[in-house]
Amino acid sequence: MNQQTRIAVVEDNDTLLKLLGFQLRNRLGSSCTVDLYPSVNDTELKKISSGIYDLLLLDLMLEYGYSGEQIIIKLRATEKTKCLPIVVLTAKTLEAQAIFCYKLGADDFIRKPFSPQELAARIKNQIERRRECNEHKTSKTVKKKS
Repeated sequence: MNQQTRIAVVEDNDTLLKLLGFQLRNRLGSSCTVDLYPSVNDTELKKISSGIYDLLLLDLMLEYGYSGEQIIIKLRATEKTKCLPIVVLTAKTLEAQAIFCYKLGADDFIRKPFSPQELAARIKNQIERRRECNEHKTSKTVKKKS
């Protein structure tokens, strides 16, 4: 990943939150900025919804503030984040829970415990795919204006 990348991580387990931040910075390189959120209330949601992030890594079962499902719904209803890649990282293991998250708008669903290597690879793929789509849309818009 050569371009500057910004990831938001929402996880209420403080130890895991710090570990995820460390792992992502380590595996995705120095061009990756990781912002850590132990909970999401209106203030945090406003920042995440601002369009500054390339990806959201989201736990579903949060102790305080909005639930992961509520966050997905709110982000998909916001113009700046309706295409933001959302990767769910959760202890929920039932297939029905994953399908529900996909229906809400999640792009990926990873169950805990997880492989840090696989998590980093899946995140990297989501970010690269979004960038390729954005570049494609931009080049089509430029061609139409010409």
